[in-house]
Amino acid sequence: MQPGESLELSDPFGLIRSCGMATDNRRFRVVLNVSPSRSTQTARTISTLRGASVHHIAFSCDDIFAAVAKLRAKGVRFVPISPNYYDDLPTRFELSQSLVARLQELGILYDRSAGGEYFHIYTESFAERFFFEIVQRVGGYDAYGALNAPARMAAQAQAR
Repeated sequence: MQPGESLELSDPFGLIRSCGMATDNRRFRVVLNVSPSRSTQTARTISTLRGASVHHIAFSCDDIFAAVAKLRAKGVRFVPISPNYYDDLPTRFELSQSLVARLQELGILYDRSAGGEYFHIYTESFAERFFFEIVQRVGGYDAYGALNAPARMAAQAQAR
């Protein structure tokens, strides 16, 4: 596995350092997170379990809109994202109003790079320990949606 870019993310309770690792073919990826603050969800999970832990597991799909609709129909609950996130999307990216409305309706987050697009959504936490992420990469998008992490962490903090 090769390391990717190292980032600092803002959690409502402190900073988290994050670094992605991936195989050469990008089919298997792991993101490593650490936090110098004892108050972040990452740090609380590790201290509760007395060591390293799984923060979340991401599953890739070909059509996130269909996948999320099916999961919701089966009772899966996702973290509710603030409407402000969707109000801000058109200022960050040139997106149609219908796409922004569709993203907001299902609670899907969006990111874009020069290589492609990234759609993702997070389940509610299980026992305040871990959650699942559903992702769809379009084109050559090769990152992890780090700019959306503060929206997710704020939503998780409010849900707590």
